[in-house]
Amino acid sequence: MEWTSRAAETVEMVRKPLRVAFITANKDKVKEMDTFFKAQRFIEFYPLKMDLPEWMGEPDSIAKEKARQAAREHGGAVLVEDTSFSLEALGGFPGPYVRSLVDTFEEAAKSKPGGDADTHEFMRPLVKIVSAFQNPGAIAATRFCLCLGPTEEPELFVGIVKGTVVEPRGTQGSKTTF
Repeated sequence: MEWTSRAAETVEMVRKPLRVAFITANKDKVKEMDTFFKAQRFIEFYPLKMDLPEWMGEPDSIAKEKARQAAREHGGAVLVEDTSFSLEALGGFPGPYVRSLVDTFEEAAKSKPGGDADTHEFMRPLVKIVSAFQNPGAIAATRFCLCLGPTEEPELFVGIVKGTVVEPRGTQGSKTTF
């Protein structure tokens, strides 16, 4: 009887998807991840807004530390995302610090008369900087780090896209995704 009860519990645990807090304020990111994994039926994401500090260091270490801290604060399974954008002309700068750079450019664009971040005006300084070096090569890397609990070691997943920096064109809404 004891074994049957345990087996039934185990089967039920396997049937239920693992609920993971996706540490983001962007609900579209959560929907995208949830849609991808829903077909697998083993993991389910829900949004959890959490203010985590911006760490200094290597991109992989930053993502892992964010996941560790988020899991400790949340007390459960978490997924964090950290994106870096490296310019070849600047030796890999800004790398994992891209959010600070974009925020600075965006604020400067908004403060100019007629400035509008919706039109990507804020990206023009970046294009000018890169064009001065005549090397438009860039690498965007997104790191997802999954930590199953406060005492677990995070697992890191990295996606990399190589490309070139070009003049902004069209409208993409008020935020650029980095």
